[in-house]
Amino acid sequence: MADSNDKELLRRYLADQCSASEREQLEAWLTTPDGLALMQELIDEESLPAPTDLPAETTSERALQSRVWGRLQDAIDAEQRQSARIIPFRRYWSYAVAAALAGLGLFWFWPATRTPTEPVAFRQVVTPAGQKARVELPDGTEVWLNAQSRLRYASTFGHTAQRVVELEGEAFFDVAHDKQHPFIVRSGTLATRVLGTQFNVRAYADDPDVEVAVVSGNVRVMDDQRDSVNLLPNQKSHYDRHTHTLDQQTITDATDYRAWTNDRLILDNVTIAEAVRLLNRRFAVQIQVPQEKLRHCQITTRFEKPSLPDVLTVLCSYLNATYQQRGFRITITGKGC
Repeated sequence: MADSNDKELLRRYLADQCSASEREQLEAWLTTPDGLALMQELIDEESLPAPTDLPAETTSERALQSRVWGRLQDAIDAEQRQSARIIPFRRYWSYAVAAALAGLGLFWFWPATRTPTEPVAFRQVVTPAGQKARVELPDGTEVWLNAQSRLRYASTFGHTAQRVVELEGEAFFDVAHDKQHPFIVRSGTLATRVLGTQFNVRAYADDPDVEVAVVSGNVRVMDDQRDSVNLLPNQKSHYDRHTHTLDQQTITDATDYRAWTNDRLILDNVTIAEAVRLLNRRFAVQIQVPQEKLRHCQITTRFEKPSLPDVLTVLCSYLNATYQQRGFRITITGKGC
């Protein structure tokens, strides 16, 4: 549960009474499940700002979300003229553009090899839970960014020996071929190196592993211990963050790993705990499965353009369970598999 200071900060934000630093901090936080949960708590407690501060329609959670994301749009209008093009992936809500662009910003750092008078600018794209975006990089590379993900790259991208991006979350890359300038995706301790290919990287900070699946071309994946694997189409690498092991696996159809870009949902022999993490990101909800015996059950199923109620119905049918929903919060209980 959020504390009273967090709630008061959100009220002041909606009333346009925050300082610049408070506004920046809160806008970043509102792209996370914890931020969504805070909005839900305000709704549950009926403790929203007075009508003199906010329009009357903000008593509904959708209107509250719209109000927040609308304010985010005002904050990033000037950044839309950057060198990369960001295209709304689909219209989840009327404020999808603001949500997809909410994390766009300019960051500065000084590498050890440069002098303090030579700063390098970094650009960043963030997709909150429940949102996706397509990003076109300056070299023509297309990146589909999944929910609750972050892509970061230098303003000098395409003008140096290597084309380097940093990823936290999940993205599908269609890399423009350039044998003179390798394309590298850094995901924590892993680096994925290609010249021109299609591949998917899943590297969420709260997942126990990192996976790279190749649809076309050749990919090399290396960890910080200098272990590496070379991947061909329909192969993937699996990196275990706990054991620090990197291995290569053959998969039936690598295009399944980009199914999310076509609004499909594939659960392939995953535990309910894993499925819940995926659904929380995709639908911007907080699903809880308090019974340990349910979390370890495994499920395999596919959905075409699924809705959250459809997915929950199938999960509960498989688990001999039921679910209760209150706003963003959903609790699943039952007998188990």
